[in-house]
Amino acid sequence: MNEMSHGPGDRSRADAIQALAGVRGVLFDLDGVLYRWEQAIPGACEFVKFLADAGIPYAALSNNSQTGPENLRDRLARLGMHFPLERIITSATAAASYVAKLWPGSRVHVVGSSYMHQAMANVDVQCVGPDAEKADVVALGMSMDLTMVQLAEAVRMLRDGAELVATNPDAMLPVPGGFQPECGAVAALLEMAGGRTARFVGKPNPEFFTQGLAAIGRSAGETLMIGDTLEVDILGATQSGLCSAFVATGNPIEGEPDIEPTVFVDDLFELRRLLQAGRTG
Repeated sequence: MNEMSHGPGDRSRADAIQALAGVRGVLFDLDGVLYRWEQAIPGACEFVKFLADAGIPYAALSNNSQTGPENLRDRLARLGMHFPLERIITSATAAASYVAKLWPGSRVHVVGSSYMHQAMANVDVQCVGPDAEKADVVALGMSMDLTMVQLAEAVRMLRDGAELVATNPDAMLPVPGGFQPECGAVAALLEMAGGRTARFVGKPNPEFFTQGLAAIGRSAGETLMIGDTLEVDILGATQSGLCSAFVATGNPIEGEPDIEPTVFVDDLFELRRLLQAGRTG
């Protein structure tokens, strides 16, 4: 069978193999691509092993700001996938690096998970609590423990002139039985109430992809981004000059999308076959 039929902009199998022939490095989204909650997605372990055996470096770019690289590494290991710690990059660490780069030594009020607080404490800024008179930056990451009191404190600081830096623009997070709000939804609240425009540092921000490329020592033109969200993973890859693969194991495509990956595939089994064909052809 020579034709692929997985989504908009379908291309033949031969075209897909040719488009992926130059891949020398891989960046992964995690949830929906390698695992869903505590279950490895079929084909994920085999795909990661294929990359390791082929000497293709790989890294993970996660918009999850609620847990650190150590926890993500351990989760992947439990599911049978080995990722070096330095090749797991989260939006929380990216946000901390971003704030320290633009406003070194600044007063930063963190709104988010304990890991978000930890990431910001590890860089050259002064973290201030809710009792602080002012802050230079409000750094927002998602936490299901956020309260309206905490958000009101952040709004006060934003109204007093603080910049708003947020980890990721995702509005929702799939969970068993439905969805939870994500950072983008909370950022919208703070933007409206605080009168500031958020700067998002996770995917699809090209600077986040630059960190992933540095981790694997590859250029954009020889790297493949694998994701399950067109508006985040695939858009960011396209804007950063990477080729991309959309896998249909995570978020569904709604309507007629105007963002097109290099290839659509059903799963990582199929993507592995395409990459193998390109390396042996």
